[in-house]
Amino acid sequence: MLNLKSLKLTLSSIILLAITVNIVFSQSYNITHYNEQSGLNSSAVWSVIQDNEGKMWFGTKNGVSVYDGLNWKTYSYSSGGTGVDNIMLSKDEKGTVWVFARNTDVFISRFNGEQFVDQLHSSYFSRSSVTSFFVDTINSKRFIFISGHLGEILYCCDTTWKTVILSAKTEINRVYSATRNGSNIILATDKGLYDFSTDGSITKVQIELPFVPKGLYLEVKKYENRLLVGGGSVLGYIKENKFVKLIDNLSVTYDENNPVLLIIPDKRGGYFLGNQFSLSFYSESDNSLMTIGIINGLIASGATSAFVDAEKNIWITSLRGVSKISKRTFLNYRNAFLNYENEVSSLIEYKPGKILFGGNFGLSYVNGTEYNYIKFLDTLTGETQGHIRILDICKDKEDNIWVAANVKGFFVIDKYFNARKFEEMPHIEGLATSVQQDETGTIWLTTSRHIYAYNGKTLSIPDKFPYEINIRKIIKLRNNEILFSAVGLGVYLKSEQNLKLFTSIENNFKNVFSAYEDSNGTIYLGTIGGLCMIKNDSIVKCILNNNQTINRPIYIILKDADNNLWFGTDMGVVRYDGIKLYTYTTKDGFSGNETNRSAGLVDNNNRVWFGTNNGASCYYKEYDSKNDTTVFSSLFIKSINSQKQNTQTLENLEFESNDNDITFLVSGTSFIDEKENKIRWRLDGFDNQWGNERPFVSNEIFYDNVAPGTYKLLAQMKNANGIWGPVSTSPEFTINKPFYLKWWFIIFGVFVLGFLGFSVQHYFEQRKHNYYLKKEISRVTKELKETETNYRETLLKEIHHRVKNNMQIISSLLSLQSSREADVHLNEIIRESQNRIRSMALIHEKLYQSKKFSELDISSYVGSLIEYLKRVFLVNTTVIKVNLKTEEIYINIDLAIACGLIINELVSNSFKYAFPDNGKGVIFVEIRKQDKDTLFLSVKDNGIGIENISNIETADSLGLKLVKMLVKQHKGDYNVSNKDGALFEIKLTMNNENTG
Repeated sequence: MLNLKSLKLTLSSIILLAITVNIVFSQSYNITHYNEQSGLNSSAVWSVIQDNEGKMWFGTKNGVSVYDGLNWKTYSYSSGGTGVDNIMLSKDEKGTVWVFARNTDVFISRFNGEQFVDQLHSSYFSRSSVTSFFVDTINSKRFIFISGHLGEILYCCDTTWKTVILSAKTEINRVYSATRNGSNIILATDKGLYDFSTDGSITKVQIELPFVPKGLYLEVKKYENRLLVGGGSVLGYIKENKFVKLIDNLSVTYDENNPVLLIIPDKRGGYFLGNQFSLSFYSESDNSLMTIGIINGLIASGATSAFVDAEKNIWITSLRGVSKISKRTFLNYRNAFLNYENEVSSLIEYKPGKILFGGNFGLSYVNGTEYNYIKFLDTLTGETQGHIRILDICKDKEDNIWVAANVKGFFVIDKYFNARKFEEMPHIEGLATSVQQDETGTIWLTTSRHIYAYNGKTLSIPDKFPYEINIRKIIKLRNNEILFSAVGLGVYLKSEQNLKLFTSIENNFKNVFSAYEDSNGTIYLGTIGGLCMIKNDSIVKCILNNNQTINRPIYIILKDADNNLWFGTDMGVVRYDGIKLYTYTTKDGFSGNETNRSAGLVDNNNRVWFGTNNGASCYYKEYDSKNDTTVFSSLFIKSINSQKQNTQTLENLEFESNDNDITFLVSGTSFIDEKENKIRWRLDGFDNQWGNERPFVSNEIFYDNVAPGTYKLLAQMKNANGIWGPVSTSPEFTINKPFYLKWWFIIFGVFVLGFLGFSVQHYFEQRKHNYYLKKEISRVTKELKETETNYRETLLKEIHHRVKNNMQIISSLLSLQSSREADVHLNEIIRESQNRIRSMALIHEKLYQSKKFSELDISSYVGSLIEYLKRVFLVNTTVIKVNLKTEEIYINIDLAIACGLIINELVSNSFKYAFPDNGKGVIFVEIRKQDKDTLFLSVKDNGIGIENISNIETADSLGLKLVKMLVKQHKGDYNVSNKDGALFEIKLTMNNENTG
């Protein structure tokens, strides 16, 4: 027996209930809110304008707030009070901002660049709500105009202020709006339209209106201007003095405090209409009217004012803050499924302009301002949300809607939105994945296991197809061809006769989600690996113009009436216009990140639709700012400052060389998305190329340690759409050269350097000259010395040679004399004299032969002298030997002569007396330096010795007397002894200068 729970499950799987529930749908744009937390000085905002630099000005109850996209500034009114209940802003043709503020009194102030200064302080309008305020130039004069809803007008032409009470001059009791029209002012009053002249005259405009005009706007268009007029539930315009109605279903609430109708064109063919209580948007292109407010993402449901800036962003002010609609490229639809979730898994246009949404819990379609939700998918216990979704929708030729609902199978919904399960479901195996009808009327149904064909009567599995196959999506192509996307295999292309599989060597290219065939027969495929195409029977990567590719997963491929190809991806959508790829994500107002493979279509109005994980998005070409390159993204260079010099002037700026850290203050505005603005710059004269683009997060550009020279800054800003604005160029400014680089210092320096250079050059030339002279003197001196030395050497040689020759002559004469004398004793005396002369002559001979003419090597000299004496005294030189022990000692000529004479005497005596009877013996002669100043000389023989040695001092020998005289002359001493023969030891002073 079935329990109650099992019974319920069984019944829910058999009985399909079609339930329709109406809910208000939510259409939304990309909206940014601004309030006190953002930087406004009060969230109660009454008016908004944009100045010539692009900054936004907001009139609040606590003052004026100014926003440049980066920073907020606040200026107070001249009244100085708070709680102002009527604030209006205006801008004259020169760009000066004016403010009208009313608390107890009226203040009209002008902004002078630093603060608001009074132009008028009056008690006028103490009770009336101000309905219009503008400052303009009419007939070359400044014209200020204020109107109040109780019929008061305050105006100023040039410098004269005047007031007008309309009820005192006309039947007018109320003024709801005013706008300039040529040299006159058009008034919307309780009695119709009136012209107001600058001279104060008032004339009724002869145009019949079917309502009381409460809103005016003079729309300036390229070819013509038109005056928009609205009131009650009607909006229209004046053409050829007739009223042309646009809509008559406005829903606006008026009261005594809010009697006006705001009319603000969006500059794209639409109009914002409303007041503090309500706000609507009217699109003239498709004649649609949409009420917008908090449900659409605005900060409030009404508006105190609205303004369309230079980039066509819409600023809507309210008493709760400011809403900015920056990107209206996509109108988004959410909450289609009773707030279960926002994901839209499939889409179909079931009637022209009527879209059916498929999701995880059923279907919804839009009816005016409501979703009509069709609940027919009963949730079973244990089923996950993703398995219940509607994966595909198609419409057959009888306007029935076929639904592939995954685990729920296939459903058929008639034109009355009654749902029933496909009658052949018991014979279908697998999860329902896709459904399409071909040109013959055959319904193709695919599941995770089979491909089925239904001809209206029977269901079959075609013979040509593989029996068991998992098909993800069925796509209809041209020429009655159908493409079946097979999971993990590629695609099967079915023509009338054939079925062919196209696959790829790349696994990612085998997973196909979508396809499109162009007029040339090229089949594009959206795969998990990006955009591909069928080429040469294979699936290959598709390369677009300029080598562009799409490498993200592509779930949808569409083509719109403008020949744009659209690709739905896992991160937004991509539009390809044949030249360039444009990407749209949630930053551009797209509803979600990931698109769904069956949720894409181009509707009857050429609107492109996508279903995403967060609702559905409808593309509005006229609102696509990516197509608008005339955006307001200008950059202004406000000031150039240094650490020591802070000035607001830009012309003829000069900075000292030691004050060369330069800061540029810039201002740039683009409100499409302030956080996505970029900036780049270069300092001409310092930078050779543009710097890298950077996020625009600071108003300052800084350069440090700028070298002397003349420069100018070039700066450029890029908005969120990637469009660069014009290049802003600062006036030239100069970093002065340091004093040592200035002309007068350079001239002085050149002079000083020239003088120093001359002095240095003169010094070095003089030094060089002196060096040359010194060198020449040295050379000449050397030559002179060499000449003198050579001459002296030659002279000394000659002298020594002549002295030697003269002594030899004397010796020869003595020898002749000796040969004539018979006296033996006399001959002995003569021979001794000859020996003495020969010893002296030998010195001069040695000096003549030597290179040193003032000194003599005693060893060489004594050796030669002894050889001479041996030849004189000995017939047989072997009988008496002479043993000479000496060393190389150079002594002067005087000491040499003395040594020669002493040795001559002592050796001669040894030869003569020491060895009588021709006895043999040895004579020892030693000469050495005893110390540095003493010459030691000894002569010893081994002969018979000296008799009477004690009487040696008194001996009458000439030779001994000569020896004693020479020793004394050279400050020496001697010693005589007998030690195995006679021994004479003599010491002579070597450096004796007194030898005379």
